[in-house]
Amino acid sequence: MTLANWRDLSIIWLALLAFIFGLIPTVICFFLVKGMLALNRILREFFPKVYGYFRKADQITGQVSQKIIAPVIVAYEKNAQVRGSGYALATMLKGRREVTK
Repeated sequence: MTLANWRDLSIIWLALLAFIFGLIPTVICFFLVKGMLALNRILREFFPKVYGYFRKADQITGQVSQKIIAPVIVAYEKNAQVRGSGYALATMLKGRREVTK
C-alpha cells in the first residue's frame, strides 16, 4: 500500500468517526424532544385542575392578607391623621402668636 492509499483510508476513517460522534448526540436530542412532547401531552390533562388549585390558593391568601393587613393600615391612617392635625394645630397656633406680637 502506498502513502496515498493510507491517506484516503485515514480520511474515510475520520469521516466515519465524525459521523458516529455527531450521530450519538443527534439521537439523544431526538429522543429528548420526543419525551418532552409526550410529557407535554400528558401534562395538558392536569393543567386546568392545577390552575384551579392555584386560583383557589390565590383567593384564600388574598383574603387572609386583607384580614391581617387591614388593622395595620387603619393604625397608619389614624397615626397620619393625628400627626396632620397636630401639625396643622401647631402651625395655626404659631401663626396666631406671630400676628399678636
